[in-house]
Amino acid sequence: MAIEDKEEKESSNSPAKGGGSKKLLIIILILVLVLLLAGAGAYFLLRSPAPAAAPGAEADVPGAPTETTEIGTMYPMDTFIVNLADVLGKRYLRVTIQLEMDNPRLARELDRRSPQLRDAVLTILSSKKYEDISTAQGKLRLRSEIVSRVNAFLTSGSIRRVYFTEFVVQ
Repeated sequence: MAIEDKEEKESSNSPAKGGGSKKLLIIILILVLVLLLAGAGAYFLLRSPAPAAAPGAEADVPGAPTETTEIGTMYPMDTFIVNLADVLGKRYLRVTIQLEMDNPRLARELDRRSPQLRDAVLTILSSKKYEDISTAQGKLRLRSEIVSRVNAFLTSGSIRRVYFTEFVVQ
């Protein structure tokens, strides 16, 4: 009788042990699945999406590149390094600009007027605050302002667009 009781206890314990390990395995799998889902969710939430451009935002700004027109002759300018007009004056802008001309003969006038051209661009750049140029819309306004200012003193042609080939604020 005592032997039968021991056998019953052993037989009743063995399914519980097997069931316990199955439960532990299921809990571990659920935990791993939850961690994977949390990681994927965090990745998609924290990933910075590209900002959607407002419809027609580029069409309103002169000097903004458009895909329908042919690219003209480019006039490269030397790099500009200017202090921004921030209150503390600790930020500076390093920018390299290329001007798209409406005719290639304009390059000679731009060479002749290089000091006047650089002065106009430096004046515009140094008058800007970080907040003015940190957004895409701010850069479009800056392009437009440079095109307007430069075209004001040109006589043998005009600048179609301004391209920033380097734009670093520090």
